[in-house]
Amino acid sequence: LLMQVYDWTRTLGEARGAVRALTAQRDTIKSELGDAGADSLNARVTRLSGDVGRAFNAVNGQRAPIEGWSGLPSADQRKSLEFALDDARAATAELNRLVSTDIPAAYKAAGKTWSRPVSRVQPPAGGGGATR
Repeated sequence: LLMQVYDWTRTLGEARGAVRALTAQRDTIKSELGDAGADSLNARVTRLSGDVGRAFNAVNGQRAPIEGWSGLPSADQRKSLEFALDDARAATAELNRLVSTDIPAAYKAAGKTWSRPVSRVQPPAGGGGATR
């Protein structure tokens, strides 16, 4: 379980960087796509920023209790980690959908090209276990 925490913490750190890059582009996206095209995307970026931050804190917060536990992780620790990983999976999926599909589609619909695309974030191999 501890490797999942480390892997997802690294992935969510990359996701935070990607969200920061999107946040830095909000004004550019708005000027290039106009209010109608950009407002929805920018609202999603804002919401995603909070989701990624909460997922990072939730996953990273599982590290100390698991490391400090002398035996195998308890059922409660495993359950808490699974909830945190579910949130991490959802946040990275939304980020990847936004940067690989939705923003490029909005630019294409406007007859433009996204000049500073943000890369997808690769989730850890195996996805990190069961879902809620």
